Amino acid sequence: MAQIYFKLIVAGRKTIQEQRELLHKIASEGFALAEQTFKQLGGEQKLSSAQDYVIRRLDAAGVQFSAMEIRAAIEKAVLDYNAAQQPKERTDHESI
Repeated sequence: MAQIYFKLIVAGRKTIQEQRELLHKIASEGFALAEQTFKQLGGEQKLSSAQDYVIRRLDAAGVQFSAMEIRAAIEKAVLDYNAAQQPKERTDHESI
């Protein structure tokens, strides 16, 4: 009986992990869409557009997250994008 219970817990965690991965993937898409499509808008308007996109996609997938989790995932996508745009800093160990 305990073994069956453990398997259910592990299976539930995997589902949660898959849902979180889906959230981050969709949040990245929402950020990219808002950034490219709504260039003329300000940051808060882009965020709102990205949130709308993410909520619609998650609803279609039957997955729910809180507004704070959605915003956090979008903000992470922004940070990841900005970090990727920064030129790589050369360390003393790298050759010229």
